[in-house]
Amino acid sequence: MSNLEIIRTFEVVSLILYIAAIIWSVRSRNPYWFGLVIGATLVFAFDWHWSGRGFFNATFNPELSNFPGLESFGLAAPGSVPPVMEPWSIWLNYGLGFGPAIAMLLMATPALKKTFGAAHYLVVFLCGVVGVAAYEVPVVHIIHAWTYHQKPEHLFFGFPYSNFFMGGNLIFWPYLFARCLRDWIPMPEKPGISLASPVTWKGIAMGCMAMWSGFYVAGALQLFWYTNTVPWIEVGRPL
Repeated sequence: MSNLEIIRTFEVVSLILYIAAIIWSVRSRNPYWFGLVIGATLVFAFDWHWSGRGFFNATFNPELSNFPGLESFGLAAPGSVPPVMEPWSIWLNYGLGFGPAIAMLLMATPALKKTFGAAHYLVVFLCGVVGVAAYEVPVVHIIHAWTYHQKPEHLFFGFPYSNFFMGGNLIFWPYLFARCLRDWIPMPEKPGISLASPVTWKGIAMGCMAMWSGFYVAGALQLFWYTNTVPWIEVGRPL
């Protein structure tokens, strides 16, 4: 398959899986699960910022379809490297991956606590370490959906070693905030999903708060790595 065919397949599969995640969250009749999927979808703003040369220093495959307006052509000389962009399929991958994952971990919390006790927090973190790497390594190394412009000694099949730590945080902190919000703010038992219902909007707001707060903390912690190392290689982008 050509690069274009591989990327279009990636986009189509992403769309199908995202629709499946939305259908699952709606059929669950739980506005909070629906809100987690929506909140995870909207973390794209973090990803767009993290792609810069001071963090991931990543560029997306130019064949990916970009979301209109989220493309910064001024960050690179014409013809040098792809501009900073945020393809719509990446939005969907965040939503279909992180939203259901956090919801399922919340549902599994009683069993995790019973089995592992206080160590269940470490289990949740390790789920992120393994899960994010299991997704990203083939997408980066085989599909080439995006590229991390970092030194070879900092990469594991194209995936930054530092992202093992970040992957754990990208699951652990949204899970922790989502769990706290669920415990602190009462929700009716399976009230259904209706955009005319305040309960649905409450679930969306709670899901967004959990995901966005968790991603903020994960990104802030990762700054300690990127401010104390120089893992990047030069690709001609000023920012």
